[in-house]
Amino acid sequence: MIFFLFLFFSAVHGKIYYIEAYMEISPKGDVIINYTIISKNVSNVKIFIEEPGKFILPENCKRIEKEIIKCRLEKEKTIFSEISHVEKYKKGFTFEKNIRVFDVVERSVFLVKLPEGALLPENQTKFFPLYGTIATDGRRIFVIWERKNLQEGEIQGVKIFYEFPPKKQSFALFSIALFLFLLSAIGFALWFILWRKKKRVRDIILPVLKEDEKKIMEIILRYPKGVNQKIIVKESNYSKGKVSKVLKSLAERGLVRLERRGRTNIVYPIFEVKKK
Repeated sequence: MIFFLFLFFSAVHGKIYYIEAYMEISPKGDVIINYTIISKNVSNVKIFIEEPGKFILPENCKRIEKEIIKCRLEKEKTIFSEISHVEKYKKGFTFEKNIRVFDVVERSVFLVKLPEGALLPENQTKFFPLYGTIATDGRRIFVIWERKNLQEGEIQGVKIFYEFPPKKQSFALFSIALFLFLLSAIGFALWFILWRKKKRVRDIILPVLKEDEKKIMEIILRYPKGVNQKIIVKESNYSKGKVSKVLKSLAERGLVRLERRGRTNIVYPIFEVKKK
């Protein structure tokens, strides 16, 4: 049920300069409304409310009947609050508030602040009146309506629709993020295992190799996925015969694996060090 709240302000020998309704919607659908009235030379204001919510009134305001609140305007500014609720609407929610002022008002401002994570709908009217301005503080969306020179008895009202992103979409985004995290973790784990094996080979094997064997083995370790024998010849500056002889010796000791490909070999390092 969408309820309407009508405020009837009765001022004698005075003027209302400004009325503000600041409406903040919580994730659970509660709405806290802070009303601010700025006037001059106004002693009393009576407020008539239809289907009122729960009000939080200052000392200078009291409820004299079920739908009537009377305030003594001891200062130029009067502030009071109301607690209301949104209504369910299709896939989202809606909230409406209407105010009628029985005095000329120079300026009125209505502001509705949506819950964090809430969005204005895309395929329907977002709010009424249409002249509202959409803004954000970086975390929450809010809409502002501003009018000037409201005539005596003129209704000022706003209505807004909002919705939350589907949970499936949120779950899908979470699943993708989790998958990417696990993929990164697995990749890091594989890299770390390979790095440790290479380190073990460097720490255990390289110190006991001859100088030429050590130089060639260091080149091979830079290519864990295999390296063409021609590249080893080029980077070591050794002759083809010398490189072939060293590779044969390393293969016999189980330090590398040679795979014949055409007229050359692809050399793979063997990271598992055999203990005697």
